[in-house]
Amino acid sequence: MGTVIYILDVDRWGDTMHCCRCKGVIPFVLLLPLFVVFLPANLFGDELDSLEYGEFEHVLVHESSVFLTTGKGLLVALDVTDPTTPLLQDTLWLPKSPTDMMIVHGTDFLITVEDDSGLCVIDISEPSDLILAYINRDYPVDLLAQETPASETSRLYLSEGANIQVVDFQGPDTFSEIATYTHDGIIKGMEAREYSLYVSCRMDGLTILDMWNSASPLTIGHYNGWVNDLSLPPDPEATYLLTLRSQSEVGEFGILDLSTPSAPTMAGTFQQEGGYGSTVTFHAVAQWDNEYAIIPITWEPEQEDNTYALYIVDFLDHTIPWPIWHQDMETQARDVALSQYNGYLLVATVNECLIYDVAVPASPVLVSTYPTHDTVEETRSDQPQSFCINSVYPNPFNPGASVTLTLPQKADLQVIIYDIMGREVAKLAHGEYISGQHTFRFNAANLASGVYFIQATMNSRHSLTRKVTLIK
Repeated sequence: MGTVIYILDVDRWGDTMHCCRCKGVIPFVLLLPLFVVFLPANLFGDELDSLEYGEFEHVLVHESSVFLTTGKGLLVALDVTDPTTPLLQDTLWLPKSPTDMMIVHGTDFLITVEDDSGLCVIDISEPSDLILAYINRDYPVDLLAQETPASETSRLYLSEGANIQVVDFQGPDTFSEIATYTHDGIIKGMEAREYSLYVSCRMDGLTILDMWNSASPLTIGHYNGWVNDLSLPPDPEATYLLTLRSQSEVGEFGILDLSTPSAPTMAGTFQQEGGYGSTVTFHAVAQWDNEYAIIPITWEPEQEDNTYALYIVDFLDHTIPWPIWHQDMETQARDVALSQYNGYLLVATVNECLIYDVAVPASPVLVSTYPTHDTVEETRSDQPQSFCINSVYPNPFNPGASVTLTLPQKADLQVIIYDIMGREVAKLAHGEYISGQHTFRFNAANLASGVYFIQATMNSRHSLTRKVTLIK
């Protein structure tokens, strides 16, 4: 169960205040085929909207843990060692709502895109103690991609609009820019394998780029059809990728044949139609065994209520992808993720998590349910109550320290570092942040040894100050 930890802070003027770290139990939704995770749009219903947790947006599976983010910036870690009994490990408030996230190959670092304004690097080596290790605002980013382990590089691709930045990731606070490339269209989907980068641009199609010389990429091939998003298979020897198209009156799942990379062709499609004036959205896709894919779909009619469903599609024959199972949903699912694990499908609804055995993908069997109502009151009770600086660690430090503070409500926040003469030497935060706990990284590599002051100001009225010492 969640706990609330109160920390007593006394500043240099002798004023005493309380602070808390928020720990809440937040249910999720997950398919492990393998494991696929489904995120409903409103897991808690209207009851918790005022608490600003937001709706689940993104999910990743890493080893025996599941990581989910909400539209308000909450990161949730769950232990799924026993997928029939998921256990909360930790929660962490991020500075802003993530629009994308990934786990860097071969590391215990999770990177989130901070809604067009930067990157957050989270240390997940201990999922029961999530740490916001670094915030990098040098790169405005929409999407992330990375080289697969086969390339033996640590290169990341960061896209914003039509621009792609290639960076070398060597640690949470070390991003070295390698090259910048401007594509022909606005990028909506991006994945990488070895030195090939696959970029989708909706109506401008999909382009395959050779990134061996990242300063001057070469176009290998181009597909002219409409592509919103794409998914490369886990099998590096596979010669296809999956595509999604969402637009007015029709949504489409496709298998793009890459056996001739210079001339990719659409081998087959699975479509769902809506009525006149409607929109059909294929939200995400996850695949396993080079044969099965799971797709959450939303139909938005012009004048009727939205409808939602999950589909499992068999695409072993690329020319005839065929739905082998579907289930209507009461709430929307937005993301899916895969992990080779125990072969269970977990689907979260407003009131419960439904757990299926999907050893036979065409015939999932309901094996148990997990009610969510028991967690509501505990989540409600764990809201932060006061504005405080929780900790600065380490202190003394060299050359970096993590500054953790708590906001009792959504507020404008400034975190500025001053030297002993009162001169501003760094700005860690400036903007609107949601309620909860936030961690910022102070990097003093270019500063001289000495005493510095961290000043946090909420809504231009309430200020807190903490003294730190840099020793080199």
